[in-house]
Amino acid sequence: GDSPRYRNGVDLQYGDAIEDFGFLLTGGLHNDQAYRRNDDYVRWNLNGRGWYRLSPERNVSLAVNYTNNDRGNWVYWRDLENALQPPVDTDLSERIHSTKLQTTAQYRHTHSASFASMLRAIMYRTAFETTSDTSDFRFRPSDQTQSTATQFGLEWQGSWMLSSAQFLTFGVDASVSTVESRTFGDRSGIFAAFYAQDEIRLHGNWHLSAGMRFDLTAIDTLDLDAQLNPRIGLTYTPWDGGIVRASYGWGFRSPSIAERYT
Repeated sequence: GDSPRYRNGVDLQYGDAIEDFGFLLTGGLHNDQAYRRNDDYVRWNLNGRGWYRLSPERNVSLAVNYTNNDRGNWVYWRDLENALQPPVDTDLSERIHSTKLQTTAQYRHTHSASFASMLRAIMYRTAFETTSDTSDFRFRPSDQTQSTATQFGLEWQGSWMLSSAQFLTFGVDASVSTVESRTFGDRSGIFAAFYAQDEIRLHGNWHLSAGMRFDLTAIDTLDLDAQLNPRIGLTYTPWDGGIVRASYGWGFRSPSIAERYT
């Protein structure tokens, strides 16, 4: 059409600190009419974060984030001459409604001048569903997408200054995921990793960084996946502001449940 398309939104933020307690609250509402047909959205979000200093060596924090999104179901264009239009047989009343909720609790403890630790717990839940005002998905069930997934995770990390020239970081990270989905099926997975990295200042302007990460993945009825990932890096500072770096290593990312079962 010839009418202009608008994007608009508003964000609000308020925070304060009272002695050993501080907090930050944010919220926003955004609307985009989109330049492609059936690609508009209305999204609002709320975020809250608070932290409390138990003592000079210990502090805790809690963060909560929530997002609600209602959008059109743009998938692909009609043809090269109608790049902003969906195919002719597209159900323009289809909407995708999604929500996301994430909470993170964290505890930090400085045990001494050379050692500190951090414990973090997370919960993440995401859900989405396709709706339509003009058709019944019972007659075309493969066209409806729906999924509800939840993940619980726990991580512990230690930071140890072995000397003025050596700093060691190590920890363990584990999580459990469950999915109830028309698209992916009902699945579950367990993920765990152990990691360590040592940073050493060598003679002069040379620095060495070496580490490794060991990942374990067990999703549903599939075999257990295990992967060891080493890395090493060397840096040299020939002058102030200049760094020469060489590194070698490889990485591994476990496929998500969606990637395995779509």
